[in-house]
Amino acid sequence: MYALRLFAIAVATLLVTQVAHARDPQPSLQRSTQVAQNSSTLFPVSDLSYEEQLLREINRARANPNSYADWLEGQRQYYDGQTLDLPGEPPIETQEGVEALNEAVRFLRNTRPLLPLALSEGLSQGASQKVTNEDVDASINGGELIRVISRYGTVNGPLAVDIKDSETTPQSTVLMMIIGDGDASRSHRKKIFNIDYKYLGVGCEELTEPNPLCVFAYAGSYVENSANEGPIVANPETPETPETPETPETPETPETPETPETTETPSNTSSEILLVKQGVLAEGESLVYPDDNTLYNEHIFRGQAGQTVTVRLESSEFDTFLAIFDEAGEVLGQNDDATDNTSNSTVTLTLPADGVYRIFVNGYNPSDRGRYTVVIEEGDENNANSNNN
Repeated sequence: MYALRLFAIAVATLLVTQVAHARDPQPSLQRSTQVAQNSSTLFPVSDLSYEEQLLREINRARANPNSYADWLEGQRQYYDGQTLDLPGEPPIETQEGVEALNEAVRFLRNTRPLLPLALSEGLSQGASQKVTNEDVDASINGGELIRVISRYGTVNGPLAVDIKDSETTPQSTVLMMIIGDGDASRSHRKKIFNIDYKYLGVGCEELTEPNPLCVFAYAGSYVENSANEGPIVANPETPETPETPETPETPETPETPETPETTETPSNTSSEILLVKQGVLAEGESLVYPDDNTLYNEHIFRGQAGQTVTVRLESSEFDTFLAIFDEAGEVLGQNDDATDNTSNSTVTLTLPADGVYRIFVNGYNPSDRGRYTVVIEEGDENNANSNNN
């Protein structure tokens, strides 16, 4: 009886093994791929675009930072002094050497898993437009970014744009973003592991270019348009500082060529926005200010004592008026026209206390109606209160 039972168990085990192999013809190959890259094997890499592979690699790190740290530690062997010589890729000259990798591993060990970012078609279209139509070596300011991505959807919440030179593969590109060599603030990594971001759009230059630039657009909330309706915020006059080409006078100081050594990732610039709110002044939807019968909406944000913020109210459809109130209802700053050649409004101020602040969005005239965007960014403390009147 005992021998018969052993025979039955052996037959059952053989059947289970055959079924498993029928369902998974190459189980060992799939497992080895996951160990090497810790990535999904639902589709071959060849089926994904370069941008999609970047997103997948970013999500691999977000979803399991501890596992990514294990993989990252395996790359230590490819450092030779300041040179990172990954197999099959051109050598990467670094500023910090293996210590930057060690610091990234320590960060990942102390980071909780995050939900994966969703690929946004609208954000990707906006990022691609920045790559193809703009000089992405120049920094992209917040209003400029919002105008582009608003052609394809509506953004609310935090927003950021990041620019990075690609390496040979999406894996090595994200690896260098997370290591953050030469960037003391590790700005690429901070965006990748920011819990407030839920959506990502990616646009890259043609891959035939050496080290093509990629633009990453992160958003907390983004609703795609069913059709491109044109930008919600249209202020094409805002590209400021075109006069900067006059700087060729600086060669008089011969010591200045030494500064590029300390410049952190010169061609990779970024912009980060604390909050974006898009809305509309409309009859029946907005409140009426009794003093002058103008329409207004209110938005709130939480700030900290000593924090300097710039609040911008932009619209292409009406003349804006902006005011900031504290919790007690006291006006901290107000503005009609930010400059002589615009009807948009800007207030820069240093917040007096921790708490909730109210943004008063108003039309200057009782007949003012239309769509608008409120943007809150970190401000320069030296300019605090400079735009209030």
